[in-house]
Amino acid sequence: MAPSYENYDDVAWDYNDALFQAWRKTLLKEDLQRAIARLIMKHRMGGQPVEICAPRKGAFNVHYRLKYMSKPDALARFPIPAYFRSAEEKLAAEVATIRYVADHTTIPLPFVLHHGTREESPRNINGDLMGPFVIMEWVENTGDMGDALNTPGLIREDHPILDPAIDETRLAHLYGQMADVLLQLSQCTFPAIGSLSLATASDYYRALADLHLQQLVYQRNDAVRSARDARKKYVARHLFCKLAAEDRLAGGGSDENGKHERDGPFPLWCDDFRPTNVLVNQDETIAAVIDWEYSYAAPVDFVRCPPWWLLLVAPEDWKGGLDDWAAHYEPRLDTFLRVLALRDDPRSTGAGAGRRLAEHMRASWQTGHFWVVYAAQRTFAFDGIYWRFLDKKFFESGPGSGSGGAASGDIDPDVSYPDDATLEARIDELSPEQVAAMDDFVARKLREKEEGGLVDWYALEASQPVV
Repeated sequence: MAPSYENYDDVAWDYNDALFQAWRKTLLKEDLQRAIARLIMKHRMGGQPVEICAPRKGAFNVHYRLKYMSKPDALARFPIPAYFRSAEEKLAAEVATIRYVADHTTIPLPFVLHHGTREESPRNINGDLMGPFVIMEWVENTGDMGDALNTPGLIREDHPILDPAIDETRLAHLYGQMADVLLQLSQCTFPAIGSLSLATASDYYRALADLHLQQLVYQRNDAVRSARDARKKYVARHLFCKLAAEDRLAGGGSDENGKHERDGPFPLWCDDFRPTNVLVNQDETIAAVIDWEYSYAAPVDFVRCPPWWLLLVAPEDWKGGLDDWAAHYEPRLDTFLRVLALRDDPRSTGAGAGRRLAEHMRASWQTGHFWVVYAAQRTFAFDGIYWRFLDKKFFESGPGSGSGGAASGDIDPDVSYPDDATLEARIDELSPEQVAAMDDFVARKLREKEEGGLVDWYALEASQPVV
């Protein structure tokens, strides 16, 4: 059986999808496409445009490509309004990141011609402004790195999965280029985390732990399956907050001056860096790395964890379960770390940067710290990861309790772990106030499960405290 995760809110998902479909109907109108073409021409000066292509949808944006008689073409990209509350902030941050990375690395990037606010954008057929936008040069490509690594024959609806028969030399060639990008980003450092607001890695882990708790509290639909499931999720999140408050989550050591690495500096991190966001040429070399909107300065732990995307599919989406994912992951991790160890940052004066990063990643996997970081980053994967790997790591001792690799037999955390005795023991780790609030929390989540519906937390003051 699959581990118990917090499911996405299908009611909220359907609501946002309906908003997108209504907006989508306005995108194909000729007047709007001509207005977008004029907007692109204003900032891609020179050349003879020949065709404005129909809009294409990505995960969070739509873009229009304007073809020119002489290359390069250009595109205008707009965030999908239904998916964002702070679209202008998101887009401005992405543009700033692209320009910073262009100045400080040799990573291939799309060239930003212009970005503008909602007020500068054209109006659709309903008279609504299209929203903030970015205009970039079009990057010619033959697909993305995910296509090159994916198993042949899978359809679009399938989760991509690393081709099990891929040639090892070809795999090393593709992994090596991804390693180059990670290595260069790891050398871009800042004095604080996030939007230059958190001073230590410990502060950031506390903030992430609190966000996991808030997600569980405020998601009305599909958050819990039963009273026991609600208790498990309540307990796991409070224990994670406890570990963060006790400064037991942040990793790192001390530098040669005795300064602890959790106090900075903090490397640049992109949550969305993965093979499907890396465009490639015919010879499978990188043409450009795209989609930088979820980038920020992060704890050094994040950079020192091996990338989850070596198999293309995330641990929580692997049909065989977490242990089976780990068993398939480890051989590919060996390949990745081998090619990473041979790399050096082209702008670094010291040698061995790739080897040092590979050693840190190996240690992260072997100690199980990989799962600490992954759970901190993934609220919807948190529960299965916590009960499979983290609870025993922090609250029990014994052989293999901290191991990152495959264990003996996959555990269904909803049935096998925690058992009732273990769950009761973990409840004893909570504060008296948290224990007293648990029954009301469980009753509320079960009531919300039956009632369904949505609450607009932006329009109404949230009435449910984080317990």
